[in-house]
Amino acid sequence: MDKKNNEFLKRLLATFAIEAEERINKIYSGLMNLEKNASPEKEMEEIEIIFREAHSLKGASRAVNLSDIEKICQSMESIFAALKSSKIVLSAGLIKLLFGSVDLIQKLLSKSTIEKSTEYDLLTTELILQLEKGAKGEIITSPASDINENKPLSLEKGPLSSNTVRIPTTKLDSLLLQAEELIPSTLSFKQSAVDLKNIFEDIISFERQFSKLPIKTLNGNLKNQTQNNNRDVSILLQEKETVKLKDFAQQSNEFIKSIGNKLNTLIKRAEQEQYALRGRVTNLLEGIKNSLMMPFSSIVEQYPNIIRKMAIENGKEIELVIQGEMIEVDRRILEEMKDPLLHLIRNCIDHGIEKPEERKLKKKYSKGKITLSITHKEGNKFEILISDDGAGVSLDSVKSAALKLGVITPEEINKMEEKEVLSLIFRSGISTSSIITDISGRGLGLAIVRDTVEKLNGIISIETKQNEGTTFRIILPLKLANFLGVLVRSNEYLFIFPSSGIERVMRLNEKLIITIENKEAIQVEGQTISLVRLKDVMELPQVIPKQIEKEMHSVIVNIDEKRIAFLVDEILDEQEVLIKNFNKPLLRVKNILGATILGNGELVPVINLQDLIKSSLQIKNDIAPVKTAISSPAQEETIRKSILLAEDSITARALLKNILEGAGYNVKTAVDGIDAFTQLRENNYDIVVSDVEMPRMNGFDLTVKIRSEEKLSDLPVILVTALNSREDREKGIDAGANAYIVKSSFDQSNLLEVIKRFI
Repeated sequence: MDKKNNEFLKRLLATFAIEAEERINKIYSGLMNLEKNASPEKEMEEIEIIFREAHSLKGASRAVNLSDIEKICQSMESIFAALKSSKIVLSAGLIKLLFGSVDLIQKLLSKSTIEKSTEYDLLTTELILQLEKGAKGEIITSPASDINENKPLSLEKGPLSSNTVRIPTTKLDSLLLQAEELIPSTLSFKQSAVDLKNIFEDIISFERQFSKLPIKTLNGNLKNQTQNNNRDVSILLQEKETVKLKDFAQQSNEFIKSIGNKLNTLIKRAEQEQYALRGRVTNLLEGIKNSLMMPFSSIVEQYPNIIRKMAIENGKEIELVIQGEMIEVDRRILEEMKDPLLHLIRNCIDHGIEKPEERKLKKKYSKGKITLSITHKEGNKFEILISDDGAGVSLDSVKSAALKLGVITPEEINKMEEKEVLSLIFRSGISTSSIITDISGRGLGLAIVRDTVEKLNGIISIETKQNEGTTFRIILPLKLANFLGVLVRSNEYLFIFPSSGIERVMRLNEKLIITIENKEAIQVEGQTISLVRLKDVMELPQVIPKQIEKEMHSVIVNIDEKRIAFLVDEILDEQEVLIKNFNKPLLRVKNILGATILGNGELVPVINLQDLIKSSLQIKNDIAPVKTAISSPAQEETIRKSILLAEDSITARALLKNILEGAGYNVKTAVDGIDAFTQLRENNYDIVVSDVEMPRMNGFDLTVKIRSEEKLSDLPVILVTALNSREDREKGIDAGANAYIVKSSFDQSNLLEVIKRFI
């Protein structure tokens, strides 16, 4: 009985988690609207909505024995009851307290009964006291309202990551009807199996009759009678056996016609059923996909509160405008895009929107604006626009970062148009941030966003105007669906090109290939298109062809206004493709989107066209590396990079020194800022890694001193510290640090990655 009760409680808690998430999001949304100083009528409307949601959440919490949440909701009800009766007046402090209350509820929801600590018990008690004071109109002094101001809300748990999902009964009814329509097909195929079995038994019977024919006996008798010179008997036996053979031949002819007719009937029935079954399966799949469609609001309703916290953390004022959030999108696409969209919004906050005082100097409204717009497009696609009215992206900063990373040469970047330069920010490692922190500045986020969009068969682009803002444009399919693909052969390997990115396929005679500046190309309708051999891009092993193929084929791909013709040996077919993504460790394979299975069971890779375009451009520009002599151990020692480590803690100093030396660096240590600055004047170092809180001279002052010395002004400085507030990070930026890493979230791979970037 206890086991059954535990299982029931688990199911009940899972259901409650979904309901609670929905109600919390509505409360957050209402509080955000109250914070905007709406009209009295609108204010009372929002108060009524929040009041009802808090009341419902209280009842649901009581049902699952979550008394802490129940008590908080009850105290919140008291405040909204007082607001409704005009016993108290809404204030900024009261709104802040209510935000903190909902934050604490979410913290309590994310903790199991065992994990709840005395800290949360105290916070709950203190918060309820302040809510009761607020309901009486007394002054609020509790720090509980700031419970999460420095810790942005985690999105790891939410309605999309749940194991359950709500589906309208109308959609389920439709799926049931479509599933029932498959029953006649199963009966038909069952009957076909019976008919095929009968045909098989007829053939077995025919073989048995054939084996009984006296063909061998006839030949033996004729031979014996010929030897005995009994001609008359021989002729008589021959006539009898001939009659039997004629009868059997006639029966065989009729049997073969009968088998042919039966097989023809089966073939026609199978073709009809295959056509009907394909339609039914397609409808059923479409119905299931429709059941997985969820409004965009299921993820964006959490954004206002998250953005509010990000804005507070960055010392900025930001208004979020969401448009088209009721458009329904495949739940799986929403799951994949949840984190990338948040990263783009964070990018707008961190790098786009200026601080209030800076905006005022630019004669802008002090509160920045971020717009998230979702619109339906033709052809089963939708568009996401994320725009801000901030400073815009500096093209010079992008160029500088790209050149510093070595992904492009000065000659190439000078030939680039603005759009091409902007697209560089999607390259891994490129960042325009002046400082690296734990959450930004590494140049990885936008690269991950691009990879996710392309994995979903989408396209991302960016537009910007100085001091007017930046817009990210993403086009994605509404549903994850099968697609058409072109099956090609290169050497002995098969590949699938997604048809959506193919402009055309064409036969190509070797004589039509021209050479321009030592690069192959073809001319199509008067336009010159670069030609790349697929086997070279895919790095296939070179094989000697069995015969010289005079006629070749090309697949012309057009992605984001880039046109390249890929030379293949053979174009085999265009067919429907059900793509299967890779599992660990092959989560990201260069040039390959996934794989599909052909009708004959063969596994064939599906090409990632965006990757293929990039790879082909790199192949054409690749220069063979210059071989150098192997260095001796002594020479290697002289070229190892040197690091000065400033840290007053003996334990921390030993740990960091061990990590850095293990990575191959020469490490010298200093016990504080003065010691470090003295060593910098006496010796040369490639980089400084410093703590902030040190005696005599702290890390901020050390950084300022380094920047003030002409000889040391360009020396990279990384601050590794326990100070994680916004003010401290800003001090690091103002002092001139290149990176700011917080010890509480310290990961040695992050430190080594940042060091490698600067030296």
